[in-house]
Amino acid sequence: HYRDFVQIMLRCNIELREQFLDKLLRQFRAVDSAGCGSVTGFQALGLVAHLVASAPDTSAAHIMEARTAAEAAIRKSALPRYTFSHCTELLTDLISACGDTKQQHLQQMPLAVPNTQAATPDDAHFSFTSPRVDEEKEAAK
Repeated sequence: HYRDFVQIMLRCNIELREQFLDKLLRQFRAVDSAGCGSVTGFQALGLVAHLVASAPDTSAAHIMEARTAAEAAIRKSALPRYTFSHCTELLTDLISACGDTKQQHLQQMPLAVPNTQAATPDDAHFSFTSPRVDEEKEAAK
């Protein structure tokens, strides 16, 4: 059961990343006004702005640092055109920062709490609860 729990958590992480990359691809296509599959440096900088604007907490320090680093990487590389692959490579830290911010919203989801009576991690059973439900149970006692 413990392994199942780990698989579920890993799958959630992968799904969040896939959703974010899908959103990034849509934003890339929106910035690629010519529809040629590549963008100019100016458009790549626009993509950075789109990513930051779509983050839940645009003022977070780690997002601002990642934004600055992404903009510097684009300016430093000075390519004439950037494909989606180029952009994901140059924006990796920004993508991770925005993804990490989105993962913070998982903290509001129900939590899996292990059964502490289990003899081994494989025997553990997980019950799903949320902090608010726990508080309501305590208040009812």
